[in-house]
Amino acid sequence: MASAQGVKDAVTAEGTLDFATQTDDAIRDILNDVIDQDSWASVTAAQIYQALDSAEMALVTDVAENARLDRILRLSGDIETGPGNTARDELIGIFGGGSATIGNLAAIARTQISLATKHGLGQVHLEDVTQARAL
Repeated sequence: MASAQGVKDAVTAEGTLDFATQTDDAIRDILNDVIDQDSWASVTAAQIYQALDSAEMALVTDVAENARLDRILRLSGDIETGPGNTARDELIGIFGGGSATIGNLAAIARTQISLATKHGLGQVHLEDVTQARAL
């Protein structure tokens, strides 16, 4: 159960939510719906390898591009994949931003969350919104 103050803070922070024009049910539903959040999870080199499109890989014949790819695949631990991170930028440089490989990487690395989760609330119930409205 989310706190009433947390719900009120989330409603205030989100420009699309408004106690004056939306019902408690609508606010609850919007807070709990999955949004396309620009949040990227870390992945392993093995996951990057699995994301490689075989047809695109066959086209990577340049020695320098192969060396760049090898460097990424030899990394250990978690590899950051969000915009502006070196590994992602290298992969985009090799395969192109609209490539199947980058699409595959996005599918495993992008996280989709609810607005409630974005605001640290967890699942929001109708009574949470009702109490928040009363604050």
